[in-house]
Amino acid sequence: MGFYEDEEKEENQPSVLLQDIIGHWAEGDIRALVQRGVIRGYEDMTFRPE
Repeated sequence: MGFYEDEEKEENQPSVLLQDIIGHWAEGDIRALVQRGVIRGYEDMTFRPE
């Protein structure tokens, strides 16, 4: 068991497939927060960061 209780759970989650964040300066942070369930994208696979 790691420092975070859900550490193993995060490893098994699929990658985040948000189409409009590729190349955005906050892409890594957005992906990390989506994987942790803190934020979500829209149903059309976009996040609309602008």
